[in-house]
Amino acid sequence: MKGCGNNLKNKRLAISGAILVIVVIIAVIVFTVLAKNNGSAEKKVVNNFTEALQKQKYDAIAPLVVSDKANDEKNSEDIVKRYKNVFDSLEVTETKITNVDVKKDEDDKKYHFSYKAKYKTFLGWTEEFKYKGSFVEDNEEVKIAWQPSLIIPFMSPGDKIAVDNTAAKRGEIVDVNGEKLAFNKQQKQAGLYPDQLKLGKGQKENLKSIAALFDVDEKILTAQLKQEWVQGDSFVPIKIVPLSFKVPDAINGVTMKEVRARYYPYSEAASHLIGYVGEVSAEDIKKEPTFKPGDLIGKSGLEYTFNKRLKGENGGSITVVNDVTDKADNVQMKKAVNGENIHLTINADIQAKAYEELKDTVGSYTAMDPKTGGLTALVSVPAYDPNKMTAGITDKDYAKYESDKNLPFLARYTARYAPGSTFKTITAGIGLDAKKIDPLKKRAITGLKWQKDKSWGDYFVTRVSDVPQVDMTDALVYSDNIYFAQEALSMGQDTMENGLKKLPFGTDFKLPLDMADAQLSNKGINSDILLADTSYGQGELLITPIQQLAMYSTFARDGKLIYPHLEVTKNAPKETEIFIKETAGKVKNALYETVNRPEGTAHGLQTAGKHIAAKTGTAEIKEKQDTKGDENSFVLAMDTTDASYISITMVEKSNVNLKGKKIVDVTKPILGFYYDNLK
Repeated sequence: MKGCGNNLKNKRLAISGAILVIVVIIAVIVFTVLAKNNGSAEKKVVNNFTEALQKQKYDAIAPLVVSDKANDEKNSEDIVKRYKNVFDSLEVTETKITNVDVKKDEDDKKYHFSYKAKYKTFLGWTEEFKYKGSFVEDNEEVKIAWQPSLIIPFMSPGDKIAVDNTAAKRGEIVDVNGEKLAFNKQQKQAGLYPDQLKLGKGQKENLKSIAALFDVDEKILTAQLKQEWVQGDSFVPIKIVPLSFKVPDAINGVTMKEVRARYYPYSEAASHLIGYVGEVSAEDIKKEPTFKPGDLIGKSGLEYTFNKRLKGENGGSITVVNDVTDKADNVQMKKAVNGENIHLTINADIQAKAYEELKDTVGSYTAMDPKTGGLTALVSVPAYDPNKMTAGITDKDYAKYESDKNLPFLARYTARYAPGSTFKTITAGIGLDAKKIDPLKKRAITGLKWQKDKSWGDYFVTRVSDVPQVDMTDALVYSDNIYFAQEALSMGQDTMENGLKKLPFGTDFKLPLDMADAQLSNKGINSDILLADTSYGQGELLITPIQQLAMYSTFARDGKLIYPHLEVTKNAPKETEIFIKETAGKVKNALYETVNRPEGTAHGLQTAGKHIAAKTGTAEIKEKQDTKGDENSFVLAMDTTDASYISITMVEKSNVNLKGKKIVDVTKPILGFYYDNLK
């Protein structure tokens, strides 16, 4: 009986175990069914799908989608290709997806999904679109039942995306009178026509002739023809040419189309100031992702500085077009906003005349209206042709510019120089204001060189004219270094420095030009020799011609310095008093004498009926005293009757670059043109 009890117990245990197994199996089945129907698989698919769209990894959606038979896209590869084609054409750079949701529909008892998305296209951000879709089973896997409406919600099978680009018109740069300095002109774009190159003498000979005709390296033309996109009937750009340009009949393979291209009517005369435009480089695109290949941007000068204002904003439209009805529904639309016109204070006539007179030298001409502070001329020579730069300069021509020792790309009106004797006007003003200089007191000076005492060693201040008795006006007329050195030492370092601190040394004028601040000295005026040298415009002074104009404007404006500007404005000019009115008048009268007295260094500017005040200056650059160095020459000139102009002419290495002329010789015709045409 005992054994029977054990058997019964074992049977009960076996039955219990079997029941437990059955329960577990049933639980697993129920769990699996529930798991299959709680939407977790669907959620995973949608999350992966939207994540791939947001990251623009379209290949990743291939295993997640199945296309309906009614679609043009017959498989997942077609769907991926469609996404790439559409979003590439829209230039989508960013996608934002939100509100991803999966819900079971109470009617059909199936899961459906929805989400919101917007895209950053070439027109900016689109509106937020609402998407919805459903699922299908494919080989026992949950996948998205893909439709074109998952690209744009209102797309149907057969619909296409149409893209229209509307380029903004680049703004013009004009002078004070509205004369155009940079504008878009109807010109011809010359290009290669690959199929026609084979005609006549054949491709090799035609390319050789074309290279010579357009002054382009034949290797460059060959490389352009090898680009991936080039087909037999493609237009392969060579360069911009005038409308009158004609291709000889003997040359085949060149075709023309009319384009509106940037044009600079004053060419070299305004090249440093205006600059030029060119196609964006890879580096430009890296700095500004909104740029795309083929875009034109400012590369130098004001074209570069004002590029954002000049270029405007491109517009266009993105539409969904029904393949049957041709009905177009807007996805995104933006009106093009043309660029702003930049209105400068520059007078193009003076600009052109100054360039004509200086073009055979190395230097600059800088002029300002001292009543307003408007800069009226900014000329630098030698210069370059901005039309060549924009049309497509040859490597040969560019190399010629780059190898030129006279630096044709340097804007000399923003380069810093020792101002030379023009700065004596400032020393005179400081001394008069501080009542340290008596303008009528004669100083007895013997010989052509002088030093304070033996502590100066072999250092001497030198002068050009041996005049035994010199007062302030005489010293400006003769440009006497010794007089001003002695006056500076007499007034002392503190007086001199206090006067100089009123001037805009270390001040940013906020001009749209690349220009370092004016420098008075490296570490203060810390010696008598440096004080003496500073008094006549040498030492450690470094001042651009524009900054000189501002400083010297005090003498044209009754002691008030005016800050220069380059754009026409209705705002009142910024000014500050440097000297009292009587001081400014005395210095200006002395400069008038410098022109009208026969012994004056600026006497060459004297013109009947013209009231000109002027001061010449020479800054010598040499290794040591008693040696001959190169000279930079300056002329400061202003009108004494109505403060209508003030100008600085500068010639580098004038002992060489003036070719036997004097700096007043190249300045006089510019001033004469001003009086004859503009006053």
